[in-house]
Amino acid sequence: EWLSGRVAAKRAVQRWLKDKIAHPSMRGITIDTGQNGEPLCIEHPEVWVSISHSHENALAVAARNPIGIDIERISHMDAVLLRWYFTPKERRLINSKHHSIDRQTLMAEAWTAKEAVSKLHVQGSRIDFMQIDTVAIQLASDDESSCRIQVKTARSSAYAISVAYFQESNDGPR
Repeated sequence: EWLSGRVAAKRAVQRWLKDKIAHPSMRGITIDTGQNGEPLCIEHPEVWVSISHSHENALAVAARNPIGIDIERISHMDAVLLRWYFTPKERRLINSKHHSIDRQTLMAEAWTAKEAVSKLHVQGSRIDFMQIDTVAIQLASDDESSCRIQVKTARSSAYAISVAYFQESNDGPR
């Protein structure tokens, strides 16, 4: 999974570079780890990279601005996670009997959103997930930029994927 994530990151950077370099080579792209555990492109530090993997899938994204991505398999998530990692608003939404999406899918979607936001802030697992409210899509802090976080979530029958970025314009990250 780790190696697949690095290959996905190299491909994401390669595609990002196509507008700037005629034929970028994956051999000329090194993905390393920064001091906070974040992926870095050594040759092109202006590129922001985010990587995620779950079971047999790995994905990565490259952008000119900070970005975070996460993928999780929709499966049985322990109810203990709700108590320790989800805000009261999130728990109410997830446990709602009136919601058309099943509880496990809602948990996976909220979890990927939290992971993506933590990666956006280059915090990874060091951030308290109770500070990230996926219902309001914001990080509880004094920083005004936290109100500009955008999260896009998609799902298939087996996986949830979220991408987080700071709102730049109406058309998403660049």
